[in-house]
Amino acid sequence: MSTLTATFQNLSLGDPSFLTFNPIGENVWIRANFEHIPRYLIRIFTPQSAGSTDEFWAKSRDARYGNEFTAVDIFMRDNDHVANMLNTHLRWKGKNGKPDNLTSWTSSWLFALQDASSFDAIKCCIIDTTLFPKGCFVRDTDLIRAYEQSNSDLHSFGNLRSRRYKTYTGSFYFGEYLSQGALKIREKCKIVSAKDMIDRGLFILQPLLQEFENWELMERPPWANEVIRLREAFYNEELEIEQATDAQIQASIDIADSDLVGLDWTGFRGRIQIIQYITQHIQFLGIFVRRLLWDYDNTVFSRYGSVMQP
Repeated sequence: MSTLTATFQNLSLGDPSFLTFNPIGENVWIRANFEHIPRYLIRIFTPQSAGSTDEFWAKSRDARYGNEFTAVDIFMRDNDHVANMLNTHLRWKGKNGKPDNLTSWTSSWLFALQDASSFDAIKCCIIDTTLFPKGCFVRDTDLIRAYEQSNSDLHSFGNLRSRRYKTYTGSFYFGEYLSQGALKIREKCKIVSAKDMIDRGLFILQPLLQEFENWELMERPPWANEVIRLREAFYNEELEIEQATDAQIQASIDIADSDLVGLDWTGFRGRIQIIQYITQHIQFLGIFVRRLLWDYDNTVFSRYGSVMQP
């Protein structure tokens, strides 16, 4: 099937509010992993983001500017082109004008801080993936595996994702998921600014974040190393467990109960159980805050599996 034919089929037969991934042939194995997408995903964005996000749409760079092939599934496109686009996107080079029809989800706050944006400008969009058709989201490592043979740089990047840090327990995998084209998120999302979170006690829950409030703009900010460093407490079983302070408990309650979040707390087995964990483990820091500060990582979160299950 030609790309032009695929374009018309997507435009005429598909729902314009989303563009699903439809792996075929040797990549059909990816479909099984659609069943394992985390219920809640987040997207951190700023005015400097390549795509666009608001309360109505999350758009890739190509969709934002109405570029050609915006409505074409990547699995209907040339492998070399997709591999190059994926490598460019995952390496944060999408602002150089090259085609990019992908949008990242579950990125760390530190991803956004590399733009040197003020906390007022940094926004967090939270979505419930159960409200979208299966195939709207795919794990980045699945796409890397599917296309790495077509691009040596992408292959190297895939190796980096699984590489362990030399002095910490964690790896350079940050739980990234991708959507493509334009995704209608109206009434399926909640958007909050970093400043709103700070005003409700984010720094009380995680004082280390204040270190990054005034990061200087640099060509290669060390966000990856910092995320791994901050995660270390969750990997280290031997660390002494501290009791949460009254201020930390109250901050977590303020964030969890505020209309800023808007999550379905019944999916996490209730607010009471969450607060009980906060009082027992200061490292837990509240389920919502953890999802903002650290990317979804099954290895880390398995320690709190009974609460984390959606």
